[in-house]
Amino acid sequence: MRSTSTGPVTILAIESSCDETSCAISRDGIILSNIIAGQTVHEQYGGVVPELASRAHMQNIVPVVDAALKKAGRTLAELTAIAFTQSPGLIGSLLVGSQFAKSLAQALGLPLIVVHHMQAHVLANLINDNHPDFPFLCLTVSGGHTQIVLCHSPLKMEVIGETLDDAAGEAFDKSAKLLGLPYPGGPLIDKYAREGDARRFAFPEPQIPGLNFSFSGLKTAILYFLQERTARDAGFITANLPDICASIQGRIISILLSKYRKAAKETGVTDLCIAGGVSANSGLRKTFKEMGEKEGWRTFIPAFEYCTDNAAMIAITAHYKYLAGEFAPLSVSASARAEWEGRKKFTAMPNSYFRFKRFTIYQDRCAMKVCTDACILGAWFADKTPAWSSVLDIGSGTGLLMLMLAQKHKGEIKGIELDLEAFRQLQDNVGQSPWRQMLRVFPGDVRTFSFPDKFDFIITNPPFYEGDLPAATTAANLARHSKELTLEELLEVIDANLSSEGSFGILLPYHRTQWFEEKASSAYGFSLQEKLLVRQTPGHDFFRSILYFSRHREKFAPTTELTIQQSDGVYSEDFIELMQDYYLYL
Repeated sequence: MRSTSTGPVTILAIESSCDETSCAISRDGIILSNIIAGQTVHEQYGGVVPELASRAHMQNIVPVVDAALKKAGRTLAELTAIAFTQSPGLIGSLLVGSQFAKSLAQALGLPLIVVHHMQAHVLANLINDNHPDFPFLCLTVSGGHTQIVLCHSPLKMEVIGETLDDAAGEAFDKSAKLLGLPYPGGPLIDKYAREGDARRFAFPEPQIPGLNFSFSGLKTAILYFLQERTARDAGFITANLPDICASIQGRIISILLSKYRKAAKETGVTDLCIAGGVSANSGLRKTFKEMGEKEGWRTFIPAFEYCTDNAAMIAITAHYKYLAGEFAPLSVSASARAEWEGRKKFTAMPNSYFRFKRFTIYQDRCAMKVCTDACILGAWFADKTPAWSSVLDIGSGTGLLMLMLAQKHKGEIKGIELDLEAFRQLQDNVGQSPWRQMLRVFPGDVRTFSFPDKFDFIITNPPFYEGDLPAATTAANLARHSKELTLEELLEVIDANLSSEGSFGILLPYHRTQWFEEKASSAYGFSLQEKLLVRQTPGHDFFRSILYFSRHREKFAPTTELTIQQSDGVYSEDFIELMQDYYLYL
């Protein structure tokens, strides 16, 4: 429904993306009320429990809306539109707010406005009378997101930098957990840091290219630091808590502001803001203001009540969307991970999400392993592939491999997907990739497929293993049409399609490595150049090998090792370094 109102614009906005139930009333962009109901039930679990959050929202939403209307001195009859957070967030929590808002809009005959949570955090800086002028930059830091956003107008934003792994808020909370502090630990680190010396303990600052961030390495460094010190002195944390907190907080702040400073200098924008839950951190607020004074930039920070999740930021965003006539139908749905216009991400496979440490493709454990393998293989070979090469990718994980190679590649990349269902998904989504002009994916039996030209590089992650691993074929669920393909047949395909000076890489189960090396060398004249042995955790036998072969070159074959996880389940620094350049939303 579109609005026909010509009077004051009065919007009721609802926020329920995580564990705060909030309702705000705005009138012509002025916030009249902003009621927030928190949830203490999660403290005993050390984090938000989605099911409990949804139940609490159902209990809180009617009282919160009622309180917001009363504080604003408005009635339902005076409302002009209803707004709610559509994404991202916990889907159960989002559904409570979205269904309530849609029902209310339908009952009152009012237009409906959907708001992206992260866009709203940015526009929280427009609530105060003293607000930035466009264009401005905003560093958005929360428990789930860390982004640098270039804002051209209230509804035109561009994400120019973001975290490659953990968010800043996660770094605070996970560090607090390592220190034995209760959830939420971020505010407690801030509290103790005020009494400590930030220079007492040195933690590393990651050297990430561009304007992106990384906090996973810092988290690992903090873990090892605490393990080492407490092994020597069990009371180390208690005796040094203020200095530890100050040092951790100081490093997180320096990571954030060094990239933010770089963004400001590269864009030439002089109005700078911060937003999100972490923007309530006293150390960040103080250091941010000091940076602005030193550089001659204007700095803006929302009031504390508008830093954490709140409906006022939803209301101010909805106000601008109302003025622009951006209304949503009642059929609109909440989405846990929906994108917004500021993001330049794409989808490589529908209904899946890859975040460097989390693999959920097809919700299948073996398929998750295939995804992990494809990522390791793609990352390792990306730097070994000349930018002018023509590349062929065969088999499982085709979408991931092609996209990871494309990030550092300028040649032509073709892929043969063995599974017809996976091919249909890839065909639709490769066209959305920023590198779509260089990517081509084909379906079919690789044994009968032929290309007019030879390839300079072939890379393959076969989900089909000879004889003694028949279960791998069916479990992967990605090569149902190639069950009979053997490694020897695969070698024939590679030999037939590789140029006279070409190279190829393959990932194999470790126990097949020696056979493959000998066969490739004796029967086809390939020369092994390098070998990567991959193990899951220390103490386990190697269970995967990545082999790199070339034609007509002397055998060199140094062996390197990669451990994915440490024995305590923390991802290794080597694995993090290998993967952090290939952070994709799929």
